[in-house]
Amino acid sequence: MPLPVTLGDVEAALPVVQAAVLRTPTLRAPRLSALTGADVWVKFENFQLTSSFKERGAVAKLSRLSAEEAARGVIAMSAGNHAQAVAYHGTRLGMKTIIVMPETTPQVKVMATEAFGARVVLFGETVADAEQEARRIAENEGCVFVHPYDDPHVIAGQGSIGIEMLEDGPVFDSIVVPVGGGGLIGGIAVAVKGRSPSTEIVGVEASLYPAMRMLLDGIERPSGGPTLAEGIAVRNVGRITSEIVARLVSDVILVEESTLERAVNALLTLQKTVAEGAGAAGLAALLTEPERFRGKTVGLVLCGGNIDPRVLAGIMVRELERDQRIVSFRLTILDRPGMLGRISTLLGKLGANILEVHHRRTFLDVPAKGTRLDLTVETRDQAHAEAIHAALEAEGLPVQRLHSRLLHRCGHHYGAHRVSCDGHLPVRHRDAEPRLDAVPRAGPGLRDLGDLVQCHDAGISRLRHPRHAGDGYRDAHGLWRAGLCAARGRACGGLLGVCEHAHALRAADRPVQRSPPPVARHAGGGGDREQ
Repeated sequence: MPLPVTLGDVEAALPVVQAAVLRTPTLRAPRLSALTGADVWVKFENFQLTSSFKERGAVAKLSRLSAEEAARGVIAMSAGNHAQAVAYHGTRLGMKTIIVMPETTPQVKVMATEAFGARVVLFGETVADAEQEARRIAENEGCVFVHPYDDPHVIAGQGSIGIEMLEDGPVFDSIVVPVGGGGLIGGIAVAVKGRSPSTEIVGVEASLYPAMRMLLDGIERPSGGPTLAEGIAVRNVGRITSEIVARLVSDVILVEESTLERAVNALLTLQKTVAEGAGAAGLAALLTEPERFRGKTVGLVLCGGNIDPRVLAGIMVRELERDQRIVSFRLTILDRPGMLGRISTLLGKLGANILEVHHRRTFLDVPAKGTRLDLTVETRDQAHAEAIHAALEAEGLPVQRLHSRLLHRCGHHYGAHRVSCDGHLPVRHRDAEPRLDAVPRAGPGLRDLGDLVQCHDAGISRLRHPRHAGDGYRDAHGLWRAGLCAARGRACGGLLGVCEHAHALRAADRPVQRSPPPVARHAGGGGDREQ
């Protein structure tokens, strides 16, 4: 049975695509090769005008429209790269272009799409909602709907990447391709397998969105949640693309969020190029299964470079912490003049640079005559961090290292999130401090938090937003942590010591954690329990 897209289709689309988009380089990456143990070559699709491979499929589709169809205009739904590709090339070709985007789309992406000449319609909460509205508008206004991946012409256009890689690079043992709806890997698989049958095609998905892997395995897996690779965060793959993948793709590797972060950082610091989460997924696959690719010649498709600068900055800081070049300590000290100066002087002598200081006096987990001091400092490396820790202990200061990691004391799941409970809290508190993790959005996050606290007769006495401190959340989305003084005299008990107000936050799908009990009851004491 023939495939729905053939090598001939890709070869026919190639000159059309190459006449309108950049033939991006396929270059060897020695430092990535040293990192992974494979001979790594990168196809830099982030060099395109819209910083994404999506231009290829858009051009291939738009160029096949008849004069009558082009006069009716085109419409597409997308929250990102496909929107900009259709907007730019539709406008360039003189077509009326409408893009339907979810209302949750970041304003920077909306503005970028409008800047390319498209009329943007905001509708619904999800891309699925946007698709329904786009199809309704297409029917009412007679526009041609341009699907982001499940279209033979779009797939053929994306396949031009595979032909260019074979022509510009070496003989590949494997080519690793990010998988969302499947248009990119479908086109590349058709092109590469048609010209180089011995080359293995391997897909890669974010573990939170294993749609293609589920389809191939015939096994249902949990799906959803905030991911760095939002460009491939797809719950349903295409009908056409899934048929191609099932026949031509060897495997689909699932990668974790922390590995995606590491891959984005490696591309920036080692390869000196900017990749979005989806664009770094190929490298993340090599980091996930290094033995599979060791010693092989591997091609990576860096499919896009549209990443929020704030997210990118957060990734870089978090990688510094993973390398212990940024570390956080918690000290319980006497609350008297000179103590902070004494600690600062000691850290200065040790060559540590203080990045953040936070004093805590107001809660029951701090001794009455003491204070808890959270310090974030910059160090040279792991050995330097350990030397600082030892020096603080040698001064008689009770000290703990704080580690950013997946909140895992209890590991309860609430929706797509995890909740951490301590389990060792006193039964009753007038002052409780739940900790809540959520994706920051303009307005809704803090407004919802205020409504919840008010509804449950609690008062906010302190609110903090540390986005990259030592007790930070597990991913790079700038997820914020709010410290609340709650309860107003109510008895707070509940499962694992989490107060009823924390349960209220949980019931509203807000991951929450109660602050731990005191590390020490006096300034000279110590504790060995990690936070």
